[in-house]
Amino acid sequence: MLSINYQLRSLSFKPKATTFTYLYTEETSLKTVDDDCESIHEKEFVSEKEECNQINLRERIVTYFRDEILVVSVSEIACIYTDNSITYVVTMDGQKSTTNCSLDHLIMQLDGHDFFRINRQIILGVSAIKKIIRLGQGLKILTQPSIDIRVFVGKNKALRFKNWLNS
Repeated sequence: MLSINYQLRSLSFKPKATTFTYLYTEETSLKTVDDDCESIHEKEFVSEKEECNQINLRERIVTYFRDEILVVSVSEIACIYTDNSITYVVTMDGQKSTTNCSLDHLIMQLDGHDFFRINRQIILGVSAIKKIIRLGQGLKILTQPSIDIRVFVGKNKALRFKNWLNS
């Protein structure tokens, strides 16, 4: 005669004010407990993902110029660029200051209708575009005010840039 022995274990947890105790057999109920844990983790992942999608758009950026701390309105920004790992903010009147935020962080918090990430170094505001010159399959952009680095859109981003301009 074949006998099957099941070992009973108990699992208890205390959410809020009520305590639940589950008794389960090793072979059958471990699956259901694992499924419950997976669904809890999925819910946590979804809520974290929703929080990431609800990033507020910035209205101003804190920048630094020598010993001064400046608050620059987003509507005044012509472009933001990185040079030698320093992030510069250039306003429409040509004033250049620095910020501690990275380009990756800033592009997520700026309005996509007004700003476009041209390449790894530059976020350009639509109001700063003076002239666009076609160079092969890429684009060269002249800005107003002019900045210290050359602004090129590569062939891979040129179509997305043109679509952004049309939107």
